[in-house]
Amino acid sequence: QARTLGPGFSKPDEGFIIPSQTGDIKLEFDLELRFRMFWKFEGALFAETGNVWLMNDFKFKDFYKSLGCDWGAGLRLNLDFLVLRLDLGMKIHDPARDPDSRWLEPSQWFAGNGCSFHFGVGYPF
Repeated sequence: QARTLGPGFSKPDEGFIIPSQTGDIKLEFDLELRFRMFWKFEGALFAETGNVWLMNDFKFKDFYKSLGCDWGAGLRLNLDFLVLRLDLGMKIHDPARDPDSRWLEPSQWFAGNGCSFHFGVGYPF
């Protein structure tokens, strides 16, 4: 879910109803392949990686180990003046988990909080 990753290896703060994991440094990579389907519908495949860190806890030599990763697929309705998106994203690397279970196997993608649906307006980037 949005704003539940980080900072670094931290577990999500469940003390708030609306998650807000913030930090001083943010790094995010997004890759999206969009393709026409029919009428005004488009499909998308995407992969993302990134995290946030607190400046005083950031260690450059091993920051890559705390990157969260996901992938997914989506459907877009492109009305030329407005784009409606429905995406299904699945975690593949969760740095908040114990070190020996950070990589999620395909059987875990749909279990628990391994995946989520997102509705959006406009392209994400």
